[in-house]
Formats: sequence, C-alpha cells, structure tokens
Amino acid sequence: MMAIPYVLLLLETAVLLLLGIVLSEAYARMRRAEERMLVAQERLYAAWKDGYSIPAPPDPPPPPPEPLIQGLQDLISDWETPEAQQAQEKVIRKMLADGYTQSTILNMLTAPTEVA
Repeated sequence: MMAIPYVLLLLETAVLLLLGIVLSEAYARMRRAEERMLVAQERLYAAWKDGYSIPAPPDPPPPPPEPLIQGLQDLISDWETPEAQQAQEKVIRKMLADGYTQSTILNMLTAPTEVA
C-alpha cells in the first residue's frame, strides 16, 4: 500500500521536470529571437545613419474577387466581345459593392422589361 504515494511522487516529479525543460527551451528561443531582432535593428539604424533610404514594404496584393454564381457567369458570357464581357462584369461587381446580393442582381438583369 505504501507504493502508491511513491509512484505519484515520481509521476509528479517527472511532469515538473518535463515542464521545466519545455519552459527553459521556450525562454531560450525567445532570447535568441530577441537578440536577432536587436542585431537587425542596429543594422537598420546604421544604414539609415549612413544615409541609405529604407523603402517601405510593398503593399499586399488585393484579395481575389468573389466568384460569381453560374447564372451571372452565363449572363456575362452571353456578350460577344471580351470588352463587353468586362464591362458587364464591372457593372455586376459595382452592384455587389453597392450591397446587392448575387441572386438579386441576377433577377434584376434577367427580368423581362415591359414595353409601353
């Protein structure tokens, strides 16, 4: 019956030892990253001090446009020339930017018009 407390004590010791190893490794990695950052900052400052200009990072590319539903794609492909297709897609994208849903745009553009 006395073996159970010893097993629990050994288990607790092993867990604490493992936790100590993990935490010390994380701290060491953090220190190395901080040292690399300081070296990079010093190099950047020295370059700036010597008169070099440091360009801003490039802007990220814009996100790709939202894909259109098949009905709107069919509506665009009905136009014969690529210029007309681009113009129609531009109109549809403008309507999307104005807050219309794709199904509403499809209904608006395919609804029969009454001639008086």
